[in-house]
Amino acid sequence: MALVKKQGMGMRGSRIQIGAMLAAALSWTLPAAVAAPGKVDLEPYLRQDQYERVKISPDGAYYAVTMPMEDRTVLAAVRRADSVPTAKIMGNADSVVDDFWWANNERLVVSMAERYGSRDTPSVRGELHAVNADGKNIKLLASPYGVDTNPGFGTTYRSGFEQAVYMVDTVPDDPNSVLVYSVQVNSGEPYTRLEKLNIYTRKRTPLANAPVRRARFHADARGEVRFAYGADADNVSRLYYRERGGEKWRLVNSEDVSGHREYPLGFTADGRHGLPAGRAQRGSGCDRGSEPGHRRVPRGAARCGRRSVPDPV
Repeated sequence: MALVKKQGMGMRGSRIQIGAMLAAALSWTLPAAVAAPGKVDLEPYLRQDQYERVKISPDGAYYAVTMPMEDRTVLAAVRRADSVPTAKIMGNADSVVDDFWWANNERLVVSMAERYGSRDTPSVRGELHAVNADGKNIKLLASPYGVDTNPGFGTTYRSGFEQAVYMVDTVPDDPNSVLVYSVQVNSGEPYTRLEKLNIYTRKRTPLANAPVRRARFHADARGEVRFAYGADADNVSRLYYRERGGEKWRLVNSEDVSGHREYPLGFTADGRHGLPAGRAQRGSGCDRGSEPGHRRVPRGAARCGRRSVPDPV
């Protein structure tokens, strides 16, 4: 009898021990199943940024900052000494500040875009505005919808679009002007023209015609445009170069000959030579989607192209 009783107690003890081990294992591997659900604060993940981009003026006296709102983006200038907002540029509903530049210590140039929906990719209008850091002298510099140079003298009606104008770069030696390129909106295969735009008077001075359709330009540190790249109706990418303004464009790369595309990467430290970036063939998956825009240079040019280091031209 004692032996049977002892054996039964041992079996019961084994069951208790195994049950405790299983409970411990479950509590270790499946904490969510046994723990009471807790609250997760999603506010830090869902809250919209208060500020997007910040650029300081050349003399350091002002900040320019973009602020997203419910249906548009606002650009504000803030005096650094006392953090007081001094200027604001805001478009209509669905407008976005695409980019902005300090042309000099006191004046901002702003490129506007459109976006329909918070997740939509902005579409640049080819519209440039300017404003002083103190909020004075607000001016529409260029727009494909036209610029009314005589406000207050009746309504101006236009039967078609004018040229879209895009920023290229500032001009260090001319603080009253910026470099832009203009495109005819109603043309299927438009040629672009390089111009100098006065940011106070709107005066545009032609500098050069692009050697290829749908061209964009790249300037050196002095504001001299020396690269042009684009594609004609055959959609073949071509890169051109010149030593200085006024000289004839020289073809550096043609995609149908080399089998790859090239874009301007920059210039040597002394500014004497340009550096084109070699790119792989289409469909190779190499550095996909990083084609430069009007304000970007290609990423990964040193690791993903014909050359490990670009040769100067």
